[in-house]
Amino acid sequence: MKKLLLILLCVHLIGFSQIFTEPTTLNLIDEYDPNWSPGNNLPIFGPIGWSKDGIFAYQMIYFPGCYEGESTGINVVSAKTDKQIDGIDLNSDENGSIESSWNENQKEIDSLLLKYNIRNTGFGEFYRSNKLENFEIILKQRSNNRCDDPVFGTSINYQVLLGNNKVGYKRVTSGEIECLYTGLNFEGYFISPFEDRILIVLSAATQGYEGEKDYDLYFYGCSLNPSTFK
Repeated sequence: MKKLLLILLCVHLIGFSQIFTEPTTLNLIDEYDPNWSPGNNLPIFGPIGWSKDGIFAYQMIYFPGCYEGESTGINVVSAKTDKQIDGIDLNSDENGSIESSWNENQKEIDSLLLKYNIRNTGFGEFYRSNKLENFEIILKQRSNNRCDDPVFGTSINYQVLLGNNKVGYKRVTSGEIECLYTGLNFEGYFISPFEDRILIVLSAATQGYEGEKDYDLYFYGCSLNPSTFK
Protein backbone atom coordinates (compact mmCIF):
# COMPACT_ATOMS: atom_id res chain seq x y z
CA MET A 1 0.00 0.00 0.00
CA LYS A 2 2.81 2.40 0.90
CA LYS A 3 4.57 1.52 -2.35
CA LEU A 4 1.41 2.35 -4.35
CA LEU A 5 1.05 5.70 -2.59
CA LEU A 6 4.70 6.50 -3.33
CA ILE A 7 4.21 5.73 -7.03
CA LEU A 8 1.10 7.93 -7.20
CA LEU A 9 2.96 10.76 -5.47
CA CYS A 10 5.82 10.51 -7.96
CA VAL A 11 3.43 10.63 -10.91
CA HIS A 12 1.76 13.69 -9.38
CA LEU A 13 5.08 15.47 -8.91
CA ILE A 14 6.23 14.62 -12.43
CA GLY A 15 3.07 16.22 -13.82
CA PHE A 16 3.72 19.44 -11.93
CA SER A 17 7.39 19.54 -12.95
CA GLN A 18 6.71 19.32 -16.69
CA ILE A 19 8.77 21.72 -18.77
CA PHE A 20 7.06 23.01 -21.90
CA THR A 21 9.17 23.55 -24.98
CA GLU A 22 8.75 26.39 -27.47
CA PRO A 23 6.65 25.01 -30.34
CA THR A 24 7.72 24.52 -33.92
CA THR A 25 6.07 27.26 -36.00
CA LEU A 26 3.63 26.69 -38.86
CA ASN A 27 2.55 28.90 -41.73
CA LEU A 28 -1.24 28.66 -41.76
CA ILE A 29 -1.71 31.27 -44.48
CA ASP A 30 -1.59 29.83 -47.98
CA GLU A 31 1.37 31.34 -49.83
CA TYR A 32 -0.43 30.82 -53.11
CA ASP A 33 -3.37 33.02 -52.17
CA PRO A 34 -3.57 35.73 -54.88
CA ASN A 35 -3.62 38.40 -52.14
CA TRP A 36 -0.26 37.23 -50.79
CA SER A 37 3.10 38.75 -51.75
CA PRO A 38 6.61 38.53 -50.20
CA GLY A 39 6.27 42.11 -48.92
CA ASN A 40 3.30 41.27 -46.71
CA ASN A 41 3.49 40.69 -42.96
CA LEU A 42 2.43 37.20 -41.89
CA PRO A 43 2.02 36.28 -38.20
CA ILE A 44 4.18 33.46 -36.87
CA PHE A 45 2.01 30.72 -35.31
CA GLY A 46 3.27 28.00 -32.97
CA PRO A 47 0.81 25.30 -31.75
CA ILE A 48 1.53 24.27 -28.15
CA GLY A 49 -1.27 21.80 -27.48
CA TRP A 50 -4.80 20.90 -26.34
CA SER A 51 -6.43 19.93 -23.08
CA LYS A 52 -9.00 17.16 -22.80
CA ASP A 53 -11.80 19.65 -22.11
CA GLY A 54 -11.55 21.80 -25.25
CA ILE A 55 -8.89 24.35 -24.32
CA PHE A 56 -5.97 25.00 -26.64
CA ALA A 57 -2.79 27.07 -26.31
CA TYR A 58 -0.60 28.58 -28.98
CA GLN A 59 2.25 31.01 -29.49
CA MET A 60 1.71 33.99 -31.80
CA ILE A 61 4.42 36.37 -32.94
CA TYR A 62 3.80 39.57 -34.87
CA PHE A 63 6.52 41.52 -36.59
CA PRO A 64 7.60 44.70 -34.75
CA GLY A 65 5.52 47.69 -35.76
CA CYS A 66 2.47 45.64 -36.81
CA TYR A 67 -0.75 45.14 -34.87
CA GLU A 68 -0.22 47.72 -32.16
CA GLY A 69 -1.99 46.60 -29.00
CA GLU A 70 -1.99 42.94 -30.04
CA SER A 71 -0.43 40.35 -27.77
CA THR A 72 2.82 38.77 -28.87
CA GLY A 73 3.25 35.68 -26.77
CA ILE A 74 1.13 32.77 -25.54
CA ASN A 75 -2.66 32.60 -25.75
CA VAL A 76 -4.93 30.11 -23.97
CA VAL A 77 -8.34 29.86 -25.67
CA SER A 78 -11.55 27.87 -25.23
CA ALA A 79 -12.65 26.02 -28.37
CA LYS A 80 -16.17 25.97 -26.92
CA THR A 81 -16.60 29.74 -26.55
CA ASP A 82 -13.81 30.96 -28.90
CA LYS A 83 -12.75 33.32 -26.11
CA GLN A 84 -9.22 33.86 -24.82
CA ILE A 85 -9.17 32.88 -21.16
CA ASP A 86 -5.52 33.50 -20.30
CA GLY A 87 -2.13 34.33 -21.74
CA ILE A 88 1.39 35.66 -21.30
CA ASP A 89 2.96 38.54 -23.21
CA LEU A 90 6.50 37.85 -24.41
CA ASN A 91 8.92 40.15 -26.21
CA SER A 92 10.20 39.11 -29.64
CA ASP A 93 13.36 40.31 -31.34
CA GLU A 94 13.56 41.95 -34.78
CA ASN A 95 13.50 38.51 -36.41
CA GLY A 96 10.31 37.48 -34.62
CA SER A 97 12.04 35.06 -32.23
CA ILE A 98 10.97 34.82 -28.58
CA GLU A 99 13.38 32.05 -27.62
CA SER A 100 15.18 34.14 -24.97
CA SER A 101 11.87 35.41 -23.53
CA TRP A 102 10.53 31.84 -23.41
CA ASN A 103 13.58 30.68 -21.46
CA GLU A 104 13.43 33.66 -19.11
CA ASN A 105 9.74 33.02 -18.40
CA GLN A 106 9.89 29.21 -18.35
CA LYS A 107 8.41 28.82 -14.86
CA GLU A 108 5.53 31.18 -15.61
CA ILE A 109 4.84 29.42 -18.92
CA ASP A 110 4.88 25.98 -17.29
CA SER A 111 2.56 27.17 -14.53
CA LEU A 112 0.09 28.69 -17.00
CA LEU A 113 -0.11 25.65 -19.28
CA LEU A 114 -0.29 23.14 -16.40
CA LYS A 115 -3.12 25.19 -14.89
CA TYR A 116 -5.27 24.37 -17.93
CA ASN A 117 -3.96 20.81 -18.35
CA ILE A 118 -2.45 21.57 -21.75
CA ARG A 119 -0.55 18.69 -23.35
CA ASN A 120 2.73 19.75 -24.95
CA THR A 121 2.03 17.80 -28.15
CA GLY A 122 1.15 20.45 -30.73
CA PHE A 123 -2.11 20.47 -32.71
CA GLY A 124 -1.46 17.58 -35.05
CA GLU A 125 -1.96 17.76 -38.81
CA PHE A 126 -3.32 20.93 -40.41
CA TYR A 127 -5.90 20.11 -43.09
CA ARG A 128 -6.06 22.63 -45.95
CA SER A 129 -9.50 21.52 -47.03
CA ASN A 130 -13.13 22.50 -46.51
CA LYS A 131 -14.12 18.81 -46.42
CA LEU A 132 -14.25 16.66 -43.30
CA GLU A 133 -15.60 13.16 -43.89
CA ASN A 134 -19.24 13.82 -44.89
CA PHE A 135 -19.22 17.44 -43.78
CA GLU A 136 -18.26 20.59 -45.61
CA ILE A 137 -17.18 23.97 -44.21
CA ILE A 138 -18.63 27.04 -45.89
CA LEU A 139 -17.43 30.64 -45.45
CA LYS A 140 -19.97 33.28 -46.48
CA GLN A 141 -18.98 36.93 -46.52
CA ARG A 142 -20.26 40.27 -47.71
CA SER A 143 -18.36 43.57 -47.92
CA ASN A 144 -19.86 46.82 -46.65
CA ASN A 145 -18.50 50.08 -48.06
CA ARG A 146 -19.54 52.25 -45.16
CA CYS A 147 -16.23 53.29 -43.65
CA ASP A 148 -14.69 56.75 -43.60
CA ASP A 149 -11.75 55.91 -45.86
CA PRO A 150 -12.91 55.66 -49.51
CA VAL A 151 -9.81 53.68 -50.56
CA PHE A 152 -9.19 51.22 -47.73
CA GLY A 153 -12.52 51.45 -45.93
CA THR A 154 -14.27 48.08 -46.09
CA SER A 155 -15.88 46.02 -43.36
CA ILE A 156 -16.90 42.38 -43.82
CA ASN A 157 -19.94 40.54 -42.49
CA TYR A 158 -19.29 36.82 -42.38
CA GLN A 159 -20.69 33.43 -41.39
CA VAL A 160 -18.99 30.04 -41.08
CA LEU A 161 -21.28 27.03 -41.58
CA LEU A 162 -20.62 23.30 -41.21
CA GLY A 163 -22.78 20.36 -42.20
CA ASN A 164 -24.31 18.55 -45.17
CA ASN A 165 -27.68 18.17 -46.86
CA LYS A 166 -28.58 15.16 -44.70
CA VAL A 167 -28.10 16.60 -41.20
CA GLY A 168 -28.34 20.24 -42.19
CA TYR A 169 -25.92 23.09 -41.58
CA LYS A 170 -25.12 24.74 -38.30
CA ARG A 171 -23.57 28.15 -37.82
CA VAL A 172 -20.12 27.87 -36.31
CA THR A 173 -19.65 31.63 -35.95
CA SER A 174 -20.68 34.93 -37.47
CA GLY A 175 -19.79 38.56 -37.06
CA GLU A 176 -18.26 41.62 -38.62
CA ILE A 177 -14.62 42.42 -39.22
CA GLU A 178 -14.25 46.18 -39.02
CA CYS A 179 -12.86 48.68 -41.49
CA LEU A 180 -9.49 48.51 -43.27
CA TYR A 181 -9.77 44.76 -43.90
CA THR A 182 -9.31 43.73 -47.52
CA GLY A 183 -10.30 40.08 -47.43
CA LEU A 184 -11.26 37.07 -45.34
CA ASN A 185 -9.98 33.61 -46.26
CA PHE A 186 -10.66 30.06 -45.07
CA GLU A 187 -7.30 28.38 -44.45
CA GLY A 188 -8.15 24.94 -43.02
CA TYR A 189 -8.69 23.15 -39.72
CA PHE A 190 -7.15 21.09 -36.93
CA ILE A 191 -8.79 18.08 -35.25
CA SER A 192 -8.79 17.82 -31.46
CA PRO A 193 -7.00 14.65 -30.31
CA PHE A 194 -9.29 14.32 -27.28
CA GLU A 195 -12.86 14.98 -28.44
CA ASP A 196 -15.10 15.15 -31.49
CA ARG A 197 -14.24 18.77 -32.24
CA ILE A 198 -12.33 20.73 -34.89
CA LEU A 199 -10.64 24.12 -34.88
CA ILE A 200 -11.36 26.16 -38.00
CA VAL A 201 -8.76 28.74 -39.08
CA LEU A 202 -9.52 31.94 -40.99
CA SER A 203 -7.15 34.71 -42.02
CA ALA A 204 -7.82 38.37 -42.73
CA ALA A 205 -5.64 41.15 -44.11
CA THR A 206 -5.42 44.85 -43.33
CA GLN A 207 -4.36 47.04 -46.23
CA GLY A 208 -1.24 49.06 -45.42
CA TYR A 209 -0.67 52.55 -46.80
CA GLU A 210 2.58 51.45 -48.46
CA GLY A 211 0.85 48.68 -50.41
CA GLU A 212 1.60 45.81 -48.02
CA LYS A 213 -0.97 43.65 -46.25
CA ASP A 214 -0.80 42.80 -42.53
CA TYR A 215 -2.39 39.41 -41.90
CA ASP A 216 -4.01 38.06 -38.75
CA LEU A 217 -5.47 34.66 -37.80
CA TYR A 218 -8.84 33.73 -36.28
CA PHE A 219 -9.73 30.42 -34.62
CA TYR A 220 -13.22 28.93 -34.20
CA GLY A 221 -13.99 25.66 -32.44
CA CYS A 222 -16.80 23.43 -33.70
CA SER A 223 -18.28 20.30 -32.13
CA LEU A 224 -19.03 17.42 -34.50
CA ASN A 225 -21.52 15.85 -32.08
CA PRO A 226 -24.67 15.07 -34.16
CA SER A 227 -26.92 16.54 -31.44
CA THR A 228 -25.39 19.99 -32.04
CA PHE A 229 -26.81 20.10 -35.57
CA LYS A 230 -30.43 20.13 -34.37
